[in-house]
Amino acid sequence: MQAGPKRRPQDSGISLLEMLVALTILALSATLLFDWVYQVNTRMRSLNEQQAKAFAQLRAVEFLGLVNPAISPSGKQAFAEFVLEWQSRPLTPMRTTLDANDGPLRMELAVFAVHVRLLQSGSSRVWVEFDTRLPGWNRLAGSTLNGVSGLVVSP
Repeated sequence: MQAGPKRRPQDSGISLLEMLVALTILALSATLLFDWVYQVNTRMRSLNEQQAKAFAQLRAVEFLGLVNPAISPSGKQAFAEFVLEWQSRPLTPMRTTLDANDGPLRMELAVFAVHVRLLQSGSSRVWVEFDTRLPGWNRLAGSTLNGVSGLVVSP
């Protein structure tokens, strides 16, 4: 009986060097993958923060559309996510107007520069800050609105 060819130790399985090369490639691939995941998460967090700021600013502008800076030159309004603070100053002098269509509706009108700050709720840290312009008005005594004398125009 003749025995089969003898195996040399090099021919069986994989060598230690091959194992080290494979583990090095795996480690480099994992490092690149984790770095990519970290960058994606950081970018997503940044985009979510920008979106939250944009929605807060949009909500603030919507609220300021109801504010008359001639009557309320500064103020504060709390929302769930933030606190809105504003201060205004006139950009143009008050001008008297007369509406000839509906009768003597006399008002003083001016354009106001409004500085707006949004503070995060529960903190005094400024979250968003911007400037805008708004119309301001005062109804003059003796004017009428839609034929009703003495009607107060609220902001």
